Amino acid sequence: MTPRRDYIFVAAARGREPAEILEEVAARHGVTVRQLTGQQRQKSIVMARRDAIRCLASEPTPAGRYRSLPQIGRLMNRDHTTIVHHVKSLTGGGIGALRRDPGDSWGALITEVAA
Repeated sequence: MTPRRDYIFVAAARGREPAEILEEVAARHGVTVRQLTGQQRQKSIVMARRDAIRCLASEPTPAGRYRSLPQIGRLMNRDHTTIVHHVKSLTGGGIGALRRDPGDSWGALITEVAA
């Protein structure tokens, strides 16, 4: 079953805690946080996981600093090299491209609203 796409990605949301980001992404995609950080490779879960990694990498912490790749890896129960792979696949480059302009480097930041 494809998750409903009646949400809006907003690049302006900043300073959220990781748990808050993971809960929001999980709810958006109709999965649990446990599935998001787990080992399942079902397509819908992988897409949600990719979205969570993008959010965690592109949004600063409440203190205004960006999370490191090892920090994101620990949050997602993955090695940091897996996070590097995801970021490169999202941007075609490195983490800097994602942080400079998350809207251009990842097309899903465009408003996507179902009728």
